[in-house]
Amino acid sequence: MPKKGFRKAVRIARIAHIRFHDLRHTFATRLVLQGVDLITVQQLLGHAKITTTARYAHTADKNKIDAVKKLDRAEVSNRAPIGPRRRERRLRLRAKRLYNE
Repeated sequence: MPKKGFRKAVRIARIAHIRFHDLRHTFATRLVLQGVDLITVQQLLGHAKITTTARYAHTADKNKIDAVKKLDRAEVSNRAPIGPRRRERRLRLRAKRLYNE
C-alpha cells in the first residue's frame, strides 16, 4: 500500500528516477549536514552496523573544507609536548630564577 501512495505522489510531482529508498539517503545526509552524529543517525535509521549508516551519510565538499579550516583557527603551540619530568625541571628553574632576582 505505501508503494502505491509513493508512486502516485512521484507521478503527481513529476519527479523522474526516484525510489522510496532514496528518501532514506536524503534523510541521513541532511541529518549529518546539520551536525547530527552518526550514532544518532544509525539509531534513527535502525541500522545494526555503523558502516551501513556511513554509506548513507554523504558529506558535502563544503563541509570537508570547513572541517579543515577549523584547524587554521585553532590555537596551535609551536612547542612539542613535554613530559612530566621536563615540565617539573622547567618549573624548578623558573622558581630558582625568581628566587635569585
